[in-house]
Order: sequence, then structure tokens, then C-alpha cells
Amino acid sequence: MPTNSNSGRDGQISVARKLLVLIEALSAEGAYIDKKEVARRLGLSDTETHLLFYLLLSTDRGEYQPLPFASDDSLSYIAAHASLQPSLFDRRPALTYSETLSLAVVFRALKISADSPLQKLLSPPVSSHVVSGKLIDRVVQPEVSDTEQARLFICAKAIAAQEKLLFSYRHTNSLDKNKEHPSDKRSVLPLEVVWDVSGWKLEAFDLKKHDTRTFFIHRMKNLKATSLDFEELRQAYLPAETADVPRVTLFFDDKKYLSLFGWHDLQIVQDNTDDALSKPIDSSKLIVASVPFFKNEWLPRHVLACHGHVWTDDPALINDIQNLAQKLLRKSDNR
Repeated sequence: MPTNSNSGRDGQISVARKLLVLIEALSAEGAYIDKKEVARRLGLSDTETHLLFYLLLSTDRGEYQPLPFASDDSLSYIAAHASLQPSLFDRRPALTYSETLSLAVVFRALKISADSPLQKLLSPPVSSHVVSGKLIDRVVQPEVSDTEQARLFICAKAIAAQEKLLFSYRHTNSLDKNKEHPSDKRSVLPLEVVWDVSGWKLEAFDLKKHDTRTFFIHRMKNLKATSLDFEELRQAYLPAETADVPRVTLFFDDKKYLSLFGWHDLQIVQDNTDDALSKPIDSSKLIVASVPFFKNEWLPRHVLACHGHVWTDDPALINDIQNLAQKLLRKSDNR
């Protein structure tokens, strides 16, 4: 007697089990199954059996590999015109380049010897990608020269102080020190220092090109930080026809955060710190100030860096702070 078809997850599992039974029966070249015999042995209706046969013959839909099966127009039988071994079940999935690099880095970090059988996982047929030993070295233990460390320190200080950076930037990534490479002068507002397998980089807003760019630290020369002119900020981030810079309100619960960063053109609106000892006040609003908001990442970054001691009630700035926090979390997850 035909079985009742189940619904939901149990029904899907039941169908999958039946398909596996049929695939096993067709695993050898020349294997043959008859629809009526399958229905009788599995207790299925003609419709249910027809559906199973249809699924077996539809594996080439989308990006899946077709099974080596054939049938007639009425799906009265299915025959295997080739063996499923080893082309389907025995074939190992090939590693991507990123997976190969990750595995090689793990082997290096764990000091897996070169003659270990595990090293075969980095060779065909498991992986066809060649990973440079120098690249693995940089990932496991990145080398930073004294010169590069000094440049990183200058960049970090400039980010904190909202200063601009001036430097000559080499156009090529060549390390040939005996060859002159073209370079040009850059004036940028630094936003973030980042590192990946290609080295240390500075993300910055180019004040001349009016766009955010990424610069390799090791390509910089004559790097120096200097004060950022307020007019440069206005011209960089606001349309030419904009006369006034929009301002937002910031709340500080500790006076030290006023001097932690160089808040450009910060104006104190209310300062309750002098009265803190004489009368009870709302400690969440000790200092109220206004600052210009140029719609870039600098202000959101610095509010985040104050770890809840500085905040705002401006919807646009709140939105930018939330978006930046999510962006930084995604970067952290990917590293």
C-alpha cells in the first residue's frame, strides 16, 4: 500500500533518503532501475516514484554537476551510463587561494614540518594554488622597519589631533632602492591606519583630489604633520555654494575629553563643572558644546573613541556613528 507523503522537514528527509537509496542502486555503470519495481519495493505511488525519477534526472539545474543517468520520455526507467566512482563521490573539493593561504599560515604558525603528510593538503589535487613563502612570513610575523614605525607614529598622532599630513608618495611598489621612481606631493586628512597581508596602509581623505584614498606607509617620504586650516576642511567636505558649516551638539561627562582630541572650532555652550561641588546636577550633561560637522568620518571616529563619555543628539551624526561602528565590527570579523 502506498505510503502517505509527509510534509515539512520530515517529508524532505524522507525524500532525501529515498533518493540516496536510488543513487546507490545506480552507482555502477550499466545499473538499471524500473519505476514499477521501485514503487513496489519502496511502497510508493506511481506519482511519488515519478517525482523521485524526475529529481534524479534534474541534478544539472543551476550550478550542480549532472548525474550520469538516462531515461525515456515517460521516465519508466533510469539507467546509469557511467560509474559514479570516482568522479563524483571520491573527488575532493579544491581549496581556493584564500583557503590555501590560511592553511599555509596555520601550518607555519604551528611549526608543521615540511615533510609532514599534512603539507600534501597544499598541493594538487587538493589545491592548485602556489603561495609565496615571503607572503606567509609577513602574515605570521609582519616585519616593520624603524622608518615605517616612525611613519605609523606620525600618522597615529595626526589622526588623534586632526592634523593634516604632507608627504611625497611613490607611484610604484618596487623595492629597488637604486632606481628613482616618480612621486607626487600629497596633502591628506588621515582617517585610519590599517594592516593586511600587503602591509601597513593609511586611509585618508585627499584634500586636493577631494576623495578618500589608501596609501601604503612604505611608499611615503618626507612625512610630516601640520595643523589643518579650518577653511581647508570647509572646502574639502562642503559644496562650494555652502556658506555656513552645519554644527552639532556634543555632550561631555568629563572635562578631560575636551583636550583629548583637537575638536576644531569647538564652542562651549554650557559648562556645569564649576558648580559640580556646590549643587547637584545632571552628571550626564556636565559640558555642552557645539562643533562643525563636515559629514566625514573624523567626528564619528572621535566620538566613538571616547567610549561613551561624549555623545550627541543630532540624528545625522548618530546615524554616521552607528554606520561606522558596524563597519569597524565587520573589519574586525574579517581579520
